[in-house]
Amino acid sequence: MGKPRNETNFSTWGHSLVGSLFTSHPLPCMLEAKPRNRLEYAMTSPESSQAAYPKSGLQKLLGLEADLGIAMAADPLNANLPDLHLRVTSLNSAWFARTCKECKDTFREGDQVRLCPKCGEPFHDDGQFSLHCWQQHFAGGKPCKEKGDPRFGATTACDFRRSEPLADTAGVAAAAAGQGPHSAPPVGLVRQFLSGLESVWRPFGEQQTIRIVAGTTLVGRTCPWCRSRVRAGEYAVACPCGCGTYFHQDVFRRLTCWNEWHRKEGNDYCPNTGRRLPGVAS
Repeated sequence: MGKPRNETNFSTWGHSLVGSLFTSHPLPCMLEAKPRNRLEYAMTSPESSQAAYPKSGLQKLLGLEADLGIAMAADPLNANLPDLHLRVTSLNSAWFARTCKECKDTFREGDQVRLCPKCGEPFHDDGQFSLHCWQQHFAGGKPCKEKGDPRFGATTACDFRRSEPLADTAGVAAAAAGQGPHSAPPVGLVRQFLSGLESVWRPFGEQQTIRIVAGTTLVGRTCPWCRSRVRAGEYAVACPCGCGTYFHQDVFRRLTCWNEWHRKEGNDYCPNTGRRLPGVAS
């Protein structure tokens, strides 16, 4: 049964009235604000209008200052340092856990680095670990970064060059002498400390902890747990199976990979060979 004539006419008339109100007299809350000037238009318009109204020099400068302020707030330890100044890697550093392009080692907490003043590429310059990547990379006037092959994800080239030595070498020398920001205490003090700590903390399985000496074949080996290289000056534990694998076990640098692999994860085998570890007991 159809609707009454008057109800149908009323419905049609009502829809027409509402449509005319929104078309001819839109509500203030539904009005789309029009930009009053070029700056406001560039900030509120879609991407297609960005080309028509490119950013001014002032906008670019403000953007750079804002990015710099955010970076300084995120990593206050290295905030407001001059170009080429030694920086100490923190958990909040932008280069933390990245790979150094010269030594292929990752940047860890406490590592001393220098940044390219043009592109910000980090390089180790840490005397304690004998990681002089900055000097090695720029020796002979080599550029910071050369343009890579586009078939393999090409990197943007950076033509910054610096072959002359830096005046700021006191930090590198201090680190080499064992006075850096992440330096371990003297060996004698370490032994006393560890002997007093045995009742609370000890290497899993009563394994012996050794200190890696610079220039030996142990430097550069990969820890199977954290996958980082073993460096000179760090403490490590040799795998009991005789495979030549060394685990970090350095409580001063929070690298307790041996204990984490065996005690925390409950593994009783070598991660490289799969052999059961003889003489390892909790």
